[in-house]
Amino acid sequence: LALVFAQAAAAPITLNEAKAQPWDAILVLGGGAPPAPRKQLPFVAARCEAAAEIWAAAASTKPKILTLSAGTAHVPQLLDARGAVIFEATASAAVLVDLGVAVEDVFVETTSYDTISNA
Repeated sequence: LALVFAQAAAAPITLNEAKAQPWDAILVLGGGAPPAPRKQLPFVAARCEAAAEIWAAAASTKPKILTLSAGTAHVPQLLDARGAVIFEATASAAVLVDLGVAVEDVFVETTSYDTISNA
């Protein structure tokens, strides 16, 4: 989970501190093939939950949330019933929406296959 804001933080902050800050955007990193279209691996799900909590705590303007990753290059992709790929970012976005984040505040990036590509 990465938070995007105008000033660089001097040190890592806690979730409660993050919830008290105004954020422009939140980045949710991938981490491996999701187990189901609307489900994520436990550590990625924890990132989604933290992002949803920060989003929900926003007092006025809600931050946008960008989920990242098409997949992991050396791991087989999850496919839906039609054989279409379920991208890591798409599964994370579904988790966020299921947690109550407004669809219009969630965006997906489905072209990177590693963190270096995200940069």
